[in-house]
Amino acid sequence: MISLAGCSSAPAPFVSAMFFTAPGQTRLTGILAEEEGFGLPSSVGGGGDRLLPNDTLTPGDNVLMYKDVSRLSLRSHVARTLSSIGGAPAPFEFVTVRDFHTAMDGEGLYKFAVARPLDGTTCVLAIREVTYVGLELAIGATGTTKILRNCVLGSARDALSPILSTTDVFNPFL
Repeated sequence: MISLAGCSSAPAPFVSAMFFTAPGQTRLTGILAEEEGFGLPSSVGGGGDRLLPNDTLTPGDNVLMYKDVSRLSLRSHVARTLSSIGGAPAPFEFVTVRDFHTAMDGEGLYKFAVARPLDGTTCVLAIREVTYVGLELAIGATGTTKILRNCVLGSARDALSPILSTTDVFNPFL
């Protein structure tokens, strides 16, 4: 077990400093949390984070999280989101905004980058603006973003599955 200031204890293999946020920066209402299967309160970032299994040799946690982000900026949504989490996690350290593809499903647009760090391993970093009614925003935030970092032994579609809607729209990149 590891214990960090402002956070409760978490098993050491599941701790990733990349996704720690200041208390109160990430919030999720109980209704949405129940729908998405998130536990409240979360030990990481004050709520809204879900660790996913990682059966690959790629370092870092597979995580689906919600993050409050300000939309009041001239930078792109992807750039603002990456800045708000302290940069892109492994294996996306050298990804730029231009490396993100835009796709659409039943919930609307999302952006994602794909990396293949090892033979047979596919990693995605996906970002989607959330328009759910009833979300509580942190002070200074103007919207909420759903962020997925997922590495799987399989395809990009397999890696994106936690963020995809069940109502799919054709995506030429998958």
